[in-house]
Amino acid sequence: MTNNTRRVKQRLFSQSYNIGIYQDSLHIADVYMSVKYMTDNAYCVVRKEKIKGYLLKSILKLDKESRINPERVFRSAENNVVVDMPVFNENIIISKLAVNMDNTAYFDHAQDHYPAMVLMEAGKQNCQLWIYKSEVGVFPVLIEMKSNFFHYAELNKDVEIISVKTSDVPKSTMIFDVHLRQGGVAIAEMQYSFKVID
Repeated sequence: MTNNTRRVKQRLFSQSYNIGIYQDSLHIADVYMSVKYMTDNAYCVVRKEKIKGYLLKSILKLDKESRINPERVFRSAENNVVVDMPVFNENIIISKLAVNMDNTAYFDHAQDHYPAMVLMEAGKQNCQLWIYKSEVGVFPVLIEMKSNFFHYAELNKDVEIISVKTSDVPKSTMIFDVHLRQGGVAIAEMQYSFKVID
């Protein structure tokens, strides 16, 4: 279902979506998105220097020796790990975005910035990495995710992922507030809630 539709001179400017996801007849998830749109021409004007300057390639060099083992973020393939270089401090973990741009699950066409899907996955994996290290023997099931995006995540600068585990929640639940920063600027904020299974 759509609502909050705004048009400017007959062009769609923004819209909200309420989406129910079902498997057979079982309701398994709800998604709410608030989206703004721009024309191709407007995008080219806004992103012109970035498109020209980055040549659609990341500066990131993936080091096989230091790559995180996929099982530490509850994955089976190394290609699907998108975080690296973690630093742990009690209820905080700080990592760097480290995504393989040859992975077509994340990059099925040329990009001039990191897609929101990659940033959301990085936020989630950063939390899972903290859980794997700090809560041995549990399996985290994602039950809720919220995200807000403020700026494009540029390909030519490191993206820092800061996850902070919140307190005062039931024992079987873990909630993390996640901040993504680039060059000292906040580019996104997220919150992830996990149900923990022993």
